[in-house]
Amino acid sequence: MKYLILLSIFISSIFSSQIDLGKWNQENFNTFLKKEKSINEISASFLNTPYKANVLIGSYNKKEELVIDFANLDCFTYIDYVEAIKESKNYKEFKENLVKIRYKKSQITYENRNHFFTDWITQNGFKNITSKLSQNSKKTTKYLNKKDDKNLYLKGININKREFEYLEPQFVDKNFLQKLKNGDYIGIYTNLKGLDVTHTGIIIKKDGKTFFRHASSKKSNRKVVDELFVDYVKKTPGILVLRK
Repeated sequence: MKYLILLSIFISSIFSSQIDLGKWNQENFNTFLKKEKSINEISASFLNTPYKANVLIGSYNKKEELVIDFANLDCFTYIDYVEAIKESKNYKEFKENLVKIRYKKSQITYENRNHFFTDWITQNGFKNITSKLSQNSKKTTKYLNKKDDKNLYLKGININKREFEYLEPQFVDKNFLQKLKNGDYIGIYTNLKGLDVTHTGIIIKKDGKTFFRHASSKKSNRKVVDELFVDYVKKTPGILVLRK
């Protein structure tokens, strides 16, 4: 009986997946994964990929599906894929690592999805190193998923009290930039109650400059782009830096 239940779960997981590898098929994706590759090369493979909001499938009243969609990215699925590729040598490992990164305990359900950037600290072994990079960081306490009016952003997801540090944009100076590393993950802090960040991306260093590589929703972009990090950050409330 136990075997039949496990088999049923396995079969269900196969048919509850939506996979679009974009320019890759499984064979050439496997070839790419076997190569020695830098975070720059991995993340650059998605440059100019179209931005699309709400690409994941699942909600409070809709069954969660495992989505692998390299042809359409939002800011969170982009970093999901980059991190999973970084940790993988073949497609099977990639899929396993993606599930591990995206879902608590690798359980593909809406309730177990990592909905917040700081979930990567509690679930995926990352550290918020913002305070180590600057003595000007601020500590804040958020009740994630709780709106001003006490309603929820995400129905069916518990409110989670979380303390973390962030840095305001005026302190992102030359000294701070020098401490950033290629492949650091950046969250764009928000003053909104109930949310930790409103956007994510990756630090890329090239040509002596520091860039923010991200799936941009701006009308002028709507794709994965590189933007000078300092120019981008100065228009935001602040940043968080995550690193393993």
